[in-house]
Amino acid sequence: MNEGNIDTLLQQAYLQHKSGNIQEAVRIYDNVLSINPEIVEALNYGGFGYYQTGNIDKAYEYLNKAVAIDPNYAPAHNNLGTLYSATQRHEKALDCYQSAVNAAPDHGGARYNLGNMLMRLNRHEEAIKAYRRAAELLPENPAILNNLAHALLKLGDTEQALQTVQRAIEMRDDFANAYSTLTICLQRLGRNDEALKAARQSIELDPNAADPHNNLGNLLFETDDLAGAETAYRKAIELRPGFCTAQNGLAEVLHRLGQSDEAIVLLQQSVKILPDSIDAYVRLGHVLSDVGRQNDAKSILERAMGIEEDNLRVQLAYCQILFDEGETESARKLASEALENHPESEALQKIIDECDAKEE
Repeated sequence: MNEGNIDTLLQQAYLQHKSGNIQEAVRIYDNVLSINPEIVEALNYGGFGYYQTGNIDKAYEYLNKAVAIDPNYAPAHNNLGTLYSATQRHEKALDCYQSAVNAAPDHGGARYNLGNMLMRLNRHEEAIKAYRRAAELLPENPAILNNLAHALLKLGDTEQALQTVQRAIEMRDDFANAYSTLTICLQRLGRNDEALKAARQSIELDPNAADPHNNLGNLLFETDDLAGAETAYRKAIELRPGFCTAQNGLAEVLHRLGQSDEAIVLLQQSVKILPDSIDAYVRLGHVLSDVGRQNDAKSILERAMGIEEDNLRVQLAYCQILFDEGETESARKLASEALENHPESEALQKIIDECDAKEE
């Protein structure tokens, strides 16, 4: 069969793939490969088709063969990165997306995926660079701007994040995720009335998304509407069981309402689901301390220190427990050591001053 016939088959496969007829598309890609097993386009799209139908082993086989045949074929590197990402092999995914960008510097999709993976790996400054380049290459894509806004929020640049997500909404005014990001920006800037409006708009646009309900819970908690916050957090958890951020927020509400036992259970679940979640450990330590279980609180905070020894929130919580127990010498020692790495912390200095005053 000549190349013209192969091209015709590939076009048929592309049309089937685009129409959502994945299995038929894969059948045609395999037909092409039975004629010539080194057609990288068939290996690439066929591999991605196998991924979409759940045949992960076959997907890996095809995509790895594609990049071996043509190391400069960016789409295969990009799709292989997506496969590694889906199977939680994030460093491998990052390498693939970088290879795709190296092979095709103007591949906007690969730049965007690279930014997403850098975000997942908490490499926020690099993610911002990737997103900005992706936005230049794909200027009509609001999702890139929304994720760029998230990256800017991670670095504390809330004003720039706000401007960025507003541009995304200008492009697409029914973009629920962008309104969710807008909610966070406005809340951080203290513009809670506008944030509430944005949160409710996000929920209206996508009522089955968990994040907007969690954002609404955060806002209502901040304004002391505990009943409303509880409802919002519970809805977020209903929509996404095991949603630790919402569980942590709900635990704070329940603790404030005097339902500390349920709060402790929720936070223990969060620690189990995300064993590296410092936020859950600190919140759990606070609740345990408040109900008089200081030893349990110290134990959970010591576990957190084992994960992130120099975390300021953990150190503050532990120092406060020591101080409250009358162990002023130990509290002062730990606070002084922590202050060396966090000289800007007024809270640590306050603990030291209170220890000094108590010892006089």
